[in-house]
Amino acid sequence: QDFLKTLILCAYASFLFGWHVHEKAVMMITLPMSLLVLEEKRMTRIYLLLSSAAHISLFPLLFTSAETPIKIALFILFTTVSFLSLPMLKSENVESPSTPENTRINLLHSFIPPFEGVTHTDTLIIVSLVLIQIYCIGFHGIGGFLANLTFLPLLLTSISCSIVVIWTWILTLKMYLTKERHSIKFRTE
Repeated sequence: QDFLKTLILCAYASFLFGWHVHEKAVMMITLPMSLLVLEEKRMTRIYLLLSSAAHISLFPLLFTSAETPIKIALFILFTTVSFLSLPMLKSENVESPSTPENTRINLLHSFIPPFEGVTHTDTLIIVSLVLIQIYCIGFHGIGGFLANLTFLPLLLTSISCSIVVIWTWILTLKMYLTKERHSIKFRTE
């Protein structure tokens, strides 16, 4: 597990601070994290956010209208399976689902099924990514002065996905450093 964590943090550093990074490079982070999430359940939240942003960041690479239904269907299928199957993995580090804050009904959770790991902020992030893609794929070319800005969909996709990748990097670092601090504290007692 330590090797995978280190590999993930190195991949984040390479992606975030590299001179020229292509959209496909985010898979260097996502693939090892998909293995780690099976062992360390508290990484589920970060993985779901990162994989959503990673898949959406690859959308501009499939730019023809014939590829659009395929990329949307694959994204919906993968995201739905991930959100429904990963929470089924039992975790000993998660609060019980009977707490009052977990029983509140949220309108955004009607689009994305709630579970113990995903917060309201995470749901808002994913819904925002999807709304940006709905604009980029469906509404950008329809009239108005924005239709002349051909780079705008790519710019919106890149900026929104990079914000999510940076956010997941911060969450991963926080999780890694706090766990290491606790384990060092545990060893010294």
